[in-house]
Amino acid sequence: MDTVLTIAILDAVLCACLALYVASQKNRSPAEGFILGILFGPIGVIVAALLPTLPTQSGRDHRPRSLSTSGRRELFQARRDLLTNMETPSDDEIARYIRDLGSESGLCRTNAAVTLGRFEPNAKKAVPALIEALSDEKEHVRRSVANALKRIDPEAASKAGVV
Repeated sequence: MDTVLTIAILDAVLCACLALYVASQKNRSPAEGFILGILFGPIGVIVAALLPTLPTQSGRDHRPRSLSTSGRRELFQARRDLLTNMETPSDDEIARYIRDLGSESGLCRTNAAVTLGRFEPNAKKAVPALIEALSDEKEHVRRSVANALKRIDPEAASKAGVV
């Protein structure tokens, strides 16, 4: 009885590892493959192999890499320190943050809006991009954009319906 249980456990682990490898080769989450393999054994490996391969973006893995909470805190603190020591932003810096408003990352779009808002009147060039970003799909981005717009150009903010 113990031998049968040992063989079953080894089979499940082997199938989980194999399905994990197959899933990662198809740009899928390795955890997805592992779970398929451990729960369904050889059938899970076959299912993992039959799943379609997900596309990669610019040759990179499609899965987002998120910062830990402390990493985010450090990133925001570094940005805050940079902004408090900055006198007048260059046109290139403003253009970079305007580009960041179109980023795929909601965190990046929020950060760009907050940063542009801190530049206040020096970031008037960003007003059209900020008005466009008011229709962002994420609420926290829209709030940051609205606050930035109010700080940079209160008149344009009221015309855009920002209260």
